[in-house]
Amino acid sequence: MTESLPLDENTLNEEKNLELENQNNESLEKEEDFNEDRSYLVGYVSATLLKGVLYKQNNAKTFAYLLKVERDVREYLATIGLALEIDDAEGYAYLRSYREEEYPDDMIHRPPKLSRTIALSFFTCFLLIMLRKRLIEFDSSSDSIKLVLSGAEIIEYVKTFINEGTNSAKIDEKLVTSINQAVKLGFLWPLDKQQKEVRTCRYEVKRIIRAFFDAKNINSIDELLKQYLLKLNQDNTTTED
Repeated sequence: MTESLPLDENTLNEEKNLELENQNNESLEKEEDFNEDRSYLVGYVSATLLKGVLYKQNNAKTFAYLLKVERDVREYLATIGLALEIDDAEGYAYLRSYREEEYPDDMIHRPPKLSRTIALSFFTCFLLIMLRKRLIEFDSSSDSIKLVLSGAEIIEYVKTFINEGTNSAKIDEKLVTSINQAVKLGFLWPLDKQQKEVRTCRYEVKRIIRAFFDAKNINSIDELLKQYLLKLNQDNTTTED
């Protein structure tokens, strides 16, 4: 079973794109005589955003440039049908495709979409909902900014919501696959780069996940979770029968 979520490929790129972004930032930081030409900044910031999510934590200087030329960046990106979303408090910015109602009335010719909806497996969707729920719990009980969990902690947390009678080994295998997918999508960031074992690797839950389960639908997360659990437990019951 697959679920279609509004995940833009130009928003959620693989880890290699995030690493490339950090490399570009390092070269920019080292250029002491960097010329803050406005047109150059607009192009540089736009190109960075097109690679994936821009995090203030990893790329503070470029994030500051974005805030400086935000209006110009928005105007440029609008010409190619992309909207800029910035959450300064959480420290990230990303691009998404224009919704139909957002196009100006006088724009007769619409630009082609630069992204497509990514179809995710049932378990990956389920994991993302659980991670968002865990982040809500973390924010309500901790003053820390980063939520860091090991792969084993993620798996055990998710399994506390699943019936005990289910095939534990099979659930573990699917969750490991889903964790790897969440890393590729940019929702989880591995802190132990050399650690290949998912269970022992530590992951930061990236706050970009808030953009896909935001304050407007936060109250529906529990209801959505109930629906996924019902489907999951029904599938497991059918399999056992």
